[in-house]
Amino acid sequence: MCFNRRSVRYADLSNMAEGFPVVVAGHRYISVEHLYQGSRFPVDSERRALVLAEPTPLGAKQRARRALAGEVRDDWDEVKSPIMASCLRVKVEQHVVYRRLLQSTGDLTLVEESSRDNWWGAIPVSGTELEGRNVLGLLLMELRREISG
Repeated sequence: MCFNRRSVRYADLSNMAEGFPVVVAGHRYISVEHLYQGSRFPVDSERRALVLAEPTPLGAKQRARRALAGEVRDDWDEVKSPIMASCLRVKVEQHVVYRRLLQSTGDLTLVEESSRDNWWGAIPVSGTELEGRNVLGLLLMELRREISG
């Protein structure tokens, strides 16, 4: 089952879904996308503050992508997947509606359909075929297994 921020029934599985703020270590984040994108940078950095000040998840992502060389953590490529898993876990723990939506997918294969990102999602290569690592979909399915017992 494919999803993205424009999906009808499963749009809220996307990190771009609004209405799911999270609190971590006493700090409120507008979305898990804000939490994730802010995690790219040192806590006291100006870039992190700019990312977290963005009013939308998409704005946070775009602001983070404009980072200059040297602003992003040196270990980002190694820690980005575990950080995303942690962000998703926070969202499922703090939002019962999100948890129920994820559980409602049963044992469906979850694929984030993306126009550009074949790491977190999969990109259409033909009418019905997608190609990509689909890391977000894999993390969501693992989380779904954990919460469904």
